[in-house]
Amino acid sequence: MTERERIAHLLRRAGLGASKGEVDYYLRLGYRGAVEALLDYEKIPEDYTDLLRRLQGDSPQVRPPHAKMWWIFRLLTTRRPLQERMVLFWHNHFATSASKVPRAELMILQNETFRRLALGSFRDMLLAVSRDPAMLLWLDNHLNRKGKPNENYARELLELFTMGIGNYTEQDVKEAARAFTGWTLRPRAGFQFVPAQHDDGEKVFLGQRGNFDGTDIIDILVKHPKTAEYICTKLFRFFAYDNPEPAVVRALTRTYFDSGYHIGAVVKQILLSEAFLSSRAVRSMVKCPMDFVVGTLRCLGVGQWLLTALQAETLPQPALAILRFADQSMQRMEMSLFYPPSVKGWDWGTAWINSATMTERIRFADTLANPRTLGRGIVALLSNPSFVPADVDDEQLLNRLCEVLDASLSTQTQQNILKIVRTTAGSADRSAKTSLMLRLVCASAEYQFM
Repeated sequence: MTERERIAHLLRRAGLGASKGEVDYYLRLGYRGAVEALLDYEKIPEDYTDLLRRLQGDSPQVRPPHAKMWWIFRLLTTRRPLQERMVLFWHNHFATSASKVPRAELMILQNETFRRLALGSFRDMLLAVSRDPAMLLWLDNHLNRKGKPNENYARELLELFTMGIGNYTEQDVKEAARAFTGWTLRPRAGFQFVPAQHDDGEKVFLGQRGNFDGTDIIDILVKHPKTAEYICTKLFRFFAYDNPEPAVVRALTRTYFDSGYHIGAVVKQILLSEAFLSSRAVRSMVKCPMDFVVGTLRCLGVGQWLLTALQAETLPQPALAILRFADQSMQRMEMSLFYPPSVKGWDWGTAWINSATMTERIRFADTLANPRTLGRGIVALLSNPSFVPADVDDEQLLNRLCEVLDASLSTQTQQNILKIVRTTAGSADRSAKTSLMLRLVCASAEYQFM
C-alpha cells in the first residue's frame, strides 16, 4: 500500500470515514504521526454544550429522538473521530437500551461516560459503568439487595463485559451479585450506595475469599488473564478482523497488563501492527449502518455544513432533517443508536447485510442523489465546476466521485456503472449523471466494505 492508502485505511477503521480532506490532513503527519494524532484527541477543542438544548427546542424534556440526533450530530461533525468510534465500541460492549431507561438524559450521561473514559483504564470504565444509572436500571442492579440478590448485572459483567462465557461458575455469579448488593440509585440523585442493603458477609469469587464489595469484584476481574484476552480480542476484531492469531492476542494482553489495563495502549498497538495493515484487514469489513451513513455523509461534506448551521440562533430545519434522515436510515438498516437489540449488542460483520438492509442502503443512496429531496445540496455540490470541470468525460466524473466517497471499485464495476449511465442518462446534464453515479456507487458491492 502507498502511504495515502494506509492513512485512508486507518481513517476508515479508527476514524469515521476517509474523506479526502481528512486523508490530506493526516497524510502530512505520516502513518505513525496520524495514529498518534487520532489517539491524542484531548488536544483538539470541541464544544457541544448547547447542542442538546437547541435540538430539544420547545420540548419540556429530553426525549430519545433528541438524544439520538445529539449523538449523530457529534458523529457527523467531530474532529475527534477515534473518540467517537470508541464511544460506539463501548455502547455495543455495555449494550444498554433506552427501551428500559425512562429518562433519555440517563442514556446521554452514559454516552458521555464512554466518551470521557474511552481510551482510559478498563478498571475505571468498569467501575463507572457499574455505578451508571442507565446500567443500574437496564440490568436491574438497583433492585439488588441483601437477602434478595438480583443476579442480572453480575451475570452479564462476567459473561459479556469481562471474562466471557465458560470461564466462571454459577457460584461466581451468585457471589458477585452479593458483592454488588446496595449499589442502587435514587430518583434525580444518581448512584447511591446503601449500606443497609449491602451483604457484607464473606464471599468466594474466582477462588478468592473475602468480604468483597463491587469494587473488589472489579479489581479481581481486571487482573484476570481471561479478561485481558477477552477485551483485547474484542478490540482487535472491532478494528481489524475476526479470529486474530493467538500470537497477536498474546502481545495485546501483555500490553494490557504492562500499561495498567490502559485501553489506549492496546488500541495504539493494534493500529501500529502489521496485522492491522495486512491484506486480511484492508477493505474486508462490512460497514455497519453507522459507517455506511455517517461515513458517506462526512465524505460529502455534510458535517462541515452542519457546523455552519450550528452558528445560527436556531438550528435550521434542513439541519434537523439531515439528522432525522441519518437516524431513520440507520434504524431501517437495523442499527438504532441507544437501542441495541439485546444486552449482547449488535451482530457485526456479514450480519449487517441481508435483502432488507441492502434495499435500505440503496434507498439511502437514492435519497441522497435525489435533487428534489434532501440530496438537493449534495447533487448541486457534486455538479459544480469547482468539483469537476465541465468538460470532463463520464469516466473522469466517476473517478472523481469515487475519490470523494473513498470508493474502491473494481474495473468491472466501473464499466458496469458507465454502461448504465451512458444507456440511461447519455444525453442528460451533469446533475442527472452525477445523481445516477452517486446512486450506483453507494449501491455497489465494493462500497459495502471498509
